[in-house]
Amino acid sequence: MHISPRTQVPCALSTVNAPADRTLAEYLAELARRLELVDLRAVSGLAGRARDALLPLAEVYVQPRLTGLDEPAARKEPRKDLRTLITEVRCVVVTSEPGSGKSTLLRAVSLALARPEVGLFTRRGTEAGPKPPDGLVPVFLRLADFSPRAEHAGELRAFVHRQIAESFSPDVAAAVDAAHDRLLLCLDGLD
Repeated sequence: MHISPRTQVPCALSTVNAPADRTLAEYLAELARRLELVDLRAVSGLAGRARDALLPLAEVYVQPRLTGLDEPAARKEPRKDLRTLITEVRCVVVTSEPGSGKSTLLRAVSLALARPEVGLFTRRGTEAGPKPPDGLVPVFLRLADFSPRAEHAGELRAFVHRQIAESFSPDVAAAVDAAHDRLLLCLDGLD
């Protein structure tokens, strides 16, 4: 799996007020609940066995090898672990073949930030020790319904707000908006 860093910017962390913190905590718990199982019902032979096709992501996830893609210098750099990518690189594009685990990677990163005790940053396939960065708020969205128009700035922000409000609640969307400088957008299906 290849990563393509776009801009190196340190992550800015800030605090929000107590009610928003409570709302964000509730959002993170619900997001983790939605992401914690991998649905394999589409896999041949598992279609009729729903119980066998829903597996805990934390038990089956193996972090892919992440390497630079675009620039020759990036190919010579050592492989980056997830924590380093999340804290040091502002924008990363993950590219690979269909079915290689890009969506699962985004789900795992979101789950690891929503529920750090799951330990996905230290699961099989990772170096021992790194923990998820504190304070980041994951937002996992599928882009299938996003149709941007180049002339409208802020469309992605409006899309994120609308999707969170519809999927969770307007209060959660407002709390996520308030935490805008701590968001980690995990946008799936960027085709």
